[in-house]
Amino acid sequence: MFDFLRKLFCPAFNDADELRERVASLNQQLTDVKERLRIEESMHSTTNQNLADALHDVARLRAVLDEQDAEYDVKKPVFISEKPPYLPAIAVPDSKDSVQVFDATAIYLPTDRDKKETAALKALPKAERLKAIWQSIITPASLVYVADDRDHWQTPYSTRFRRKGDCEDGTVWFIAKCRAAGISPLEVFNAVGPSKFGYHSYPIVWLSSEDADVLGAKGEGDGWYIFESTLDALPSKPLKLDGAPYWIDNGLANWLFAGQILPAFMDEFNGKAPASLPGDQYIDNSVDKIRKIRKYHAELV
Repeated sequence: MFDFLRKLFCPAFNDADELRERVASLNQQLTDVKERLRIEESMHSTTNQNLADALHDVARLRAVLDEQDAEYDVKKPVFISEKPPYLPAIAVPDSKDSVQVFDATAIYLPTDRDKKETAALKALPKAERLKAIWQSIITPASLVYVADDRDHWQTPYSTRFRRKGDCEDGTVWFIAKCRAAGISPLEVFNAVGPSKFGYHSYPIVWLSSEDADVLGAKGEGDGWYIFESTLDALPSKPLKLDGAPYWIDNGLANWLFAGQILPAFMDEFNGKAPASLPGDQYIDNSVDKIRKIRKYHAELV
């Protein structure tokens, strides 16, 4: 009744009430507008951050693609034929199974940690990069020799995780690290063939006479050198393939190129193996073979 009488006889009160209601409504609208603006600003900020992240990812991926384009823009070496090299069976982790591969280049993938650890090496001369990589492979804390009687090859990821493997596993890891460190695919290969110690897989690297001198092979000149992956200590020098008791009869492979050596170029790779060598065309991973290899390289002068 009071409100009715007030509205009937006191229109000023009516105007004040309407004014208060109007002000309250406007305040609510203002609050709503501020909240919408806050949400829009937040969305705008998120959008800008997403855009910045996307541009960063695009730039990073473009750099990766540019690096790969540069890596793959290399002509196949003239000494490799189209005939496939030794094609390994890749070990399936935590099992006795394996998967036969038909692309011999596919296994030489450096791990993410390999890429990070070798990034600083790219600024070093080639000889110093190779020495650091070689040391990292043959250090027992990195890789302990364990024979595999099934000749199942491991990826660098498996070898790094397990910290154990045999001759081909250390060789594959060495070459993958060379890839990460920027060594040319024309200058480093996995060589498979007989040796006086048994059938073997081992890394070979082309060295200039200057690089050979830096690595201890003073006066031996340029050529292919063996960076034996089954050692447990760094020898005085890498062994020059020419004249060494190592031969190649099952081809060469790295992350870009794979094939048999053309007959016209065999002399560059120490020629044809003697017929009297031990073993057959399956890699010998016996501990006795490795003991002989280590003794031989330790005695190099």
